[in-house]
Amino acid sequence: DIKVAAVGVYSGSPHTLSTGAGATTVFSDNKLLKLQDTSANTPKWSEAGTAQPVTSFKSVGNVSDANFIGWGMWTTGQKEDPSVLSLANVHYVAGRPTAQAELSSLFYTGVANYTLLGNTAPTQNGVAGTLNSATFSVNFQTGYAITVAINTSFGNFTDSASGSTPSFNGTYIQGMFVGTNAAYAGLTYAKNPGAGMITGAVVFKK
Repeated sequence: DIKVAAVGVYSGSPHTLSTGAGATTVFSDNKLLKLQDTSANTPKWSEAGTAQPVTSFKSVGNVSDANFIGWGMWTTGQKEDPSVLSLANVHYVAGRPTAQAELSSLFYTGVANYTLLGNTAPTQNGVAGTLNSATFSVNFQTGYAITVAINTSFGNFTDSASGSTPSFNGTYIQGMFVGTNAAYAGLTYAKNPGAGMITGAVVFKK
């Protein structure tokens, strides 16, 4: 029951994935190695090329924990869907999603402001940059009215979305609430300000 959101770049365009129920994930020391989402044409993503060291991947807890959330970046990823593509700079977040019953219990509780807990170094055109800051807030009273602001060394952007299945516009933001009562939130993002696609992953704590 681990959920994954991921983004990689192929020929300058973002390729994204947000797994549903029934996904299979394989980890080693809390580092995601590969996944297969059986709910949507069985796309398979895996690390390819030179593997990044386990020490470069971060997490809260272990994969077996109820509040587990992890994040990292593959320099090269392989996507099979069913054709095979080589993706550059695949950023991901993976975690045990908050149960729907717990999310529903948060309705009408008002605004929750999350603080930045961890992140991957944003990348653009294969170059690693810096995440200067990131903010995330959600108004549960209006049913997931979410606002996100990302500030990187490559450029800055904000976006917002609302509804039971929030959809962002122009930033390819995907993610999840994780843990008891949505204790954490993790997301991946992609945005092209004109000089190339910026991609990365961020994790927040309530």
